[in-house]
Amino acid sequence: MNRHNMSGAPNPRQYPMLQTIGRFWTEPGMSVWDCTLSGEDDMAEKAEYRNAVRSRTLIRKAFVELLHEKDFGKISVTDIVNRADINRGTFYAHYRDTADVLGQIENELVAQMERLIDECNSRDLVRDPLPVLQQLGAILAGDLEFYRLLITASGSGNFLGKLRSVFVE
Repeated sequence: MNRHNMSGAPNPRQYPMLQTIGRFWTEPGMSVWDCTLSGEDDMAEKAEYRNAVRSRTLIRKAFVELLHEKDFGKISVTDIVNRADINRGTFYAHYRDTADVLGQIENELVAQMERLIDECNSRDLVRDPLPVLQQLGAILAGDLEFYRLLITASGSGNFLGKLRSVFVE
């Protein structure tokens, strides 16, 4: 029993991979070795999720780089997939078109600002809005050129409307 702890389960210190799947030791008499199929499914899902996140990150990075170089209307899916070094199928697995990429970026930025405002007490916000406005300013100052491009990009006219809705609500 030197490799196992008192419950009969293998010792995670001697088997580091068990630290990530140790949560399967739920029922008495059942060890991690009895649950390898579930663990393998979880690991496959995590790898798939990690690949999806990586693909979306590459697509967005390529899109932003292209947005710095040319007008939104002149950016094509081909431009994005060539810059990101992915295939078209990967692009279409995550986005419908270039407008969808732009829309999702805008929505995430607006959601980030909404979360910041929601975290504040409404009384404090009305009494002294300066701290929240400074935090919002810091977000915008972090990549001012990018936000300028988002606002001026043709096809993103609704971005200003989305920003207004954050402050009006």
